[in-house]
Amino acid sequence: MERKDFNLGFHMGDWTATCNGKRFIVNNHGMKLTAREDEGLEKVIFDTEKKTVTVKVKTPTLPENCPRVADLSEAPEFFEELRKDIETLLTTKEGDFMSVIPNKDRTVFDVS
Repeated sequence: MERKDFNLGFHMGDWTATCNGKRFIVNNHGMKLTAREDEGLEKVIFDTEKKTVTVKVKTPTLPENCPRVADLSEAPEFFEELRKDIETLLTTKEGDFMSVIPNKDRTVFDVS
């Protein structure tokens, strides 16, 4: 699967990951994961066995059924690219986060 970089994020196959300001979205023909700007994204968690990505926010304002976990098991290359470049996506390009700090195995990223 070929990766294509865009101003607001990146695209692989039918998957996109974007960060605009402090809003983070993973999309595949419809939103699969989101953290809105006013919610205060604090963690991005990658489960390397299940190939899922989870976001944790400080103050949830969206309804409870809002997608906070994305199953990327059918797009493992996208999962790995997102995990590899999450710092760049959130702190550069159009992302306004100050820092993204990974744990040792790059599965939990603290965002501020």
